[in-house]
Amino acid sequence: MTHSIGVGRLRLLAAIVVATSILQSGGSAAARTSGEHCFTPGGADLNQLHGTDARIVAPFCREVLAGERWIPAAAWVANSHYEVLPAGYVPAAPYPIEDFNAKFVRARYVIDRGSRQERSWTFLASEVVREGLTYPGTDLPMSALIAVLRPLPVGRHSADIFVTMSADHWDGFGDDPAVDLVRAGETHWASVSFTVRPSG
Repeated sequence: MTHSIGVGRLRLLAAIVVATSILQSGGSAAARTSGEHCFTPGGADLNQLHGTDARIVAPFCREVLAGERWIPAAAWVANSHYEVLPAGYVPAAPYPIEDFNAKFVRARYVIDRGSRQERSWTFLASEVVREGLTYPGTDLPMSALIAVLRPLPVGRHSADIFVTMSADHWDGFGDDPAVDLVRAGETHWASVSFTVRPSG
């Protein structure tokens, strides 16, 4: 069963992601990266912050050039402590972000979902979760989902991100299931549409 996640307090489709590895594919060794950076509406340079030239795709960064590897932005922000602990809930770790990391199983990226061109990639937690981050401007801990995907053909595209958890996770902020809970099983995490344009 696939759940659909609500809009959390600090859960952003375009939250910070970090490119520390590149998904290699046959014939893509010469695929280029871009000097074009992704800036948040508040002016933060996501590429500079994380030291990557790979194109970041987010609701405010919706363009990729042909031949570029690209990163669909996704992350989870939790409270620094359990301000609220739902009745009967026993976390797997002493801090909410550690609980999230311990229960995160895998991420699945579906490109052009429902079309004839649909394709998907699945990554284990050890391949995509980067721990130890802090949400900019706060002391709140954050884990980023890292996946640098292979180039796509010119045209309109979409990316849907699904995450699988081994057990329920609460973010430590509250006890509203629509806001503070990521359920066990697979959850539809985020969607973004973007355009691949010819390079040069």
